[in-house]
Amino acid sequence: MDFMRLKFRFRSFRHLALGILAGVVIVNVSCSHQTPMEKLQFPANESFPFLTLEKIYTGKMEQSATFGSRLEKLLAGDCPQTTLHRPSAVAVDSLNRMYVVDTELGRVLRFTGPQTDCDEVVELGADVLNVPAGIAIAGDKIFVSDPNRHLVQIFNFNFEPIGVISHDGFKRPSQLKFDPHTQRLFVVDPPTHQVFIFKTDGTFIAALGGLGTAPTQFHFPVAVETDSTGKIFVLDGLNRKVKIFSPELAFLSSFGTYDRTPGSFGFPKGITVSRDGFIFVSDAAFGNIQIFTQQGALLYFFGQTGWERGEFILPTALSFDNEDRLYVVDQYNNRIQVFQYYAQP
Repeated sequence: MDFMRLKFRFRSFRHLALGILAGVVIVNVSCSHQTPMEKLQFPANESFPFLTLEKIYTGKMEQSATFGSRLEKLLAGDCPQTTLHRPSAVAVDSLNRMYVVDTELGRVLRFTGPQTDCDEVVELGADVLNVPAGIAIAGDKIFVSDPNRHLVQIFNFNFEPIGVISHDGFKRPSQLKFDPHTQRLFVVDPPTHQVFIFKTDGTFIAALGGLGTAPTQFHFPVAVETDSTGKIFVLDGLNRKVKIFSPELAFLSSFGTYDRTPGSFGFPKGITVSRDGFIFVSDAAFGNIQIFTQQGALLYFFGQTGWERGEFILPTALSFDNEDRLYVVDQYNNRIQVFQYYAQP
């Protein structure tokens, strides 16, 4: 056995042992969960496509693997596979590291990111979280919603708990969004039909919504996004609308109808906004992602229900990194699909 291989095994075991003692962090190195591929572009035959498929992070639900077998593989120098099981949210930090909320396994995983071929994977496990749902990154803080505990937990980049955000109005806080321009954290709480707004220290600022169909009301909101101007985009799930608010929380406009035609919504689940201002909405009923102007005009849609590359089964959360890569949580395919987005001429 050469020295570098032995050194890798020792470092991996030391990190693993420290994680066990801390009860919070497990570290492994895995090359097997990213699926390299030929580029798949959308539209297929255009000189200037909207997107190309770059990576797929897959999950094979190998839940039968025991801790001992994983440790044995790690000490043998093999790459243990990190699997996903019903992921629900994704976020990306300033270093383009990807954070995935793996809800049914009660954990958050951090991957090095799609710019590398081999990932260091850091796991925040179920001994700290109950049923995590949403995630947001703000500077050196990680916010994770924990609906069953009716709160949002705060961690540092070592996944050490450093605080919580709670509110008497919370029922099941879920998807999160941090706006770096206004330094505000948005917490979607579907059962209360509201979006709660906080400072990053947990100070409550305001709440948007309440049950109803009026412009400033929601019916089971599912996601929230902000753009570079501070505008707020709420995906109003059962009203099947995108509602847009000013940074001062004034209602500006909305669009969306309930139908099964392009440009309408069936079961919208996730929303994000590109750097050039276009709105991306995932729809679990259609198995696709639709792209809109801020006036609600449909530009393009891609994907369909299925398990092939570029197809989705119940796509949910969406997020962009700082290099215009779009991350799509393909929930019932147990994977994250990563697309390179190209600003349109």
